[in-house]
Amino acid sequence: MPDISYVNPKIKNISQKELSIQVSLSGFSFLIKAAESGECLAFKSYKFEHIALTDELIRHVSKVLAEDKYLQDSYSNSELFF
Repeated sequence: MPDISYVNPKIKNISQKELSIQVSLSGFSFLIKAAESGECLAFKSYKFEHIALTDELIRHVSKVLAEDKYLQDSYSNSELFF
């Protein structure tokens, strides 16, 4: 479950979306925005605690990617910051 979550109700009506993901040892967050207007459609942040090994980080990130329904969509552009 995310620590911070915002989802704009308009997200269902926008076909062209862009995804930006940020990953660090302390957490995972993502922003979805409308490709044309740049309007924020969704933002979620997951806090990770006591991550010391890369394998642990990979397990946490994989779980978020598999379970969050908004990360299952197609995007016109994607960025990853680590």
